[in-house]
Amino acid sequence: MNSLGKLNVSRVAVQIENTLALVNINLDFSLWRCAPSPEYHPVGLALTLKRKHEAEKGEIHRTACKLGFLFHELVPETPRLFKTFDGPFQPFIGADCTSIWAAATSGPSLIGVFLLDCMLADAWEAKAATSIRVELVEKRIRTVKADLETSWDASARSWLRRAEASMKFQHSQFDLIAQNLNIPYPKGKSTYETAVITWTLAMEVFEKLLHNTPQQACDRSVLRGISAWNFVPQSSCLSG
Repeated sequence: MNSLGKLNVSRVAVQIENTLALVNINLDFSLWRCAPSPEYHPVGLALTLKRKHEAEKGEIHRTACKLGFLFHELVPETPRLFKTFDGPFQPFIGADCTSIWAAATSGPSLIGVFLLDCMLADAWEAKAATSIRVELVEKRIRTVKADLETSWDASARSWLRRAEASMKFQHSQFDLIAQNLNIPYPKGKSTYETAVITWTLAMEVFEKLLHNTPQQACDRSVLRGISAWNFVPQSSCLSG
C-alpha cells in the first residue's frame, strides 16, 4: 500500500450498538412504505386523511414496521390468505381500519402479524392480550439480538481473516511496530463507552488521514483501526 490516502478497500466497522439499535427498533421507519396489495385499496380509500396519514407515516405505521421487523421470519408464506383477508372488512367500511392499512403499506408479512393480533384480541381481554404481546415481542427481541450478534460477528471475522491473509507481510511489520508503542486505549466509564470512543476516534482520525491531514496517535484507537480495517500504511507513515 502506498499511502492511506490512496486506499480503496472494502471495510467492515461494526458497532455493537447497531445490533442493539436494530433489536430495540430505534430506526426511522417513517421513511419506509410499500405499495399495498390491490385488494386493500378500498381500505385506504375509506380512511379519513388524518387516519390515512397516521397509518402511512405516523406512530401506528412505525409500530407496524417494528413488529414486521421482529416477526417477519415467523410469518408463513400464505399469499392467498393475505389477498383474501380484505374481504371481511368490506361490510365495515366505516370502522377504524387504520391498523389494517398500516399493515398493508408496511409489507406483506405485516398482514400476518395483524392476523396474530386479531387472534389475541379475540381470545383475551385487552390487558391480557397486551401482556401476551409484550411477552412475544420480548422473546423475539432476545432471539433476533442473538442471531444478529452471531451473524455480524461471523461476517466480520471472516472478512478480517481473509484480509489479514492477503496482507500477511504488511500486518507482520505493523504488529512489530504497534507492540513497541506504549500507549493505552481510551478510557470510558464503561465497556460500552470505551468501545464507542475507540471506534469513533479511529474513524475520525482515518477520515482526516484520507484527506491527507497528518494525525498523531495519542491512544491505541488508531492502531486498532489499522489492524481491524486493514488500513496498513507504509512504515514511514507511522513516523512520529
